[in-house]
Amino acid sequence: MDFYKILQEMTEDADVELSDICVMSVLVSYAQYNDEHIVTFSAREIQEKFKRLSLRTVQRSLQRLIKNGWIRIEARGQKNTYKVLLYIPPIEDKPIMQKKIQPSASDPDVDKYKVLINRF
Repeated sequence: MDFYKILQEMTEDADVELSDICVMSVLVSYAQYNDEHIVTFSAREIQEKFKRLSLRTVQRSLQRLIKNGWIRIEARGQKNTYKVLLYIPPIEDKPIMQKKIQPSASDPDVDKYKVLINRF
């Protein structure tokens, strides 16, 4: 998940506030594991992830995200079901890691260090 791209895209929207980005990060974090990008959360559960945001601020953020087309309500209840409308790239099976560079077997310095290490 490339949160940098998501944050960059959201901050370009003049109607988005910092609290909206916090709420969206929770929704996207969980939506990435669902093929249809659907999650079920109450405003209270989202607020518990960001204790400095009030419940009312989270509710306003959800309303703004719906109004601006970032998410859509699929079902209402004590816990609403939201569909994230932002493109979320598919999860890769394995994280990309850089390959370790192996020293050349013919490197004379490596041979010297091997001899030194084997003494102890």
